[in-house]
Amino acid sequence: AGLNSKRYDVIISSMNITDERKKQVDFVEYVKMSQLFVAKAGVNVATDKDLAGKIVAIQADTTSSEFVEKAQKAGVKTKEVKAFKLATDVFAAVKAGQAEVFVVDEPVGRYYAKQDPKTFVVTGRAMAPEPVGVAFRKDDSDLRQAVQTVVDGMMKDGSLKKMSIAWFGGELGAG
Repeated sequence: AGLNSKRYDVIISSMNITDERKKQVDFVEYVKMSQLFVAKAGVNVATDKDLAGKIVAIQADTTSSEFVEKAQKAGVKTKEVKAFKLATDVFAAVKAGQAEVFVVDEPVGRYYAKQDPKTFVVTGRAMAPEPVGVAFRKDDSDLRQAVQTVVDGMMKDGSLKKMSIAWFGGELGAG
């Protein structure tokens, strides 16, 4: 709503490109990334079935929360699901022992695990990498094209890959 009401010009924050969102906005894709399982050290969650019996933290109204809901509908019986408004609250809950695992966007999970490896461990990929992009108003084709040109250049010269390795310990979506 803020984008289309011109409160801001773009959305750049791990925004998954979905068919529903493409009806409302245009995108410049810059990476494919997945959702990861990030667990407290010593907890192993490699697949959605491993969420069974666990206290799972999620950020509400995200593709991560949709993933956990889908797993539950498929029969995975979590011990409890705790929803939080902010991603930082999800990390705090696991660090404080209020949850054992969470599902989160790959760069966020990898960054936190890199910063605090004694607490957080990336234990698996929750889903296959999906396209992520910068969102633009449908009527703002000039700005979208300008950003597309920059992103294309960064992909071609390898600078996007270099930044991914520096910040996240590897290329996003690569494994």
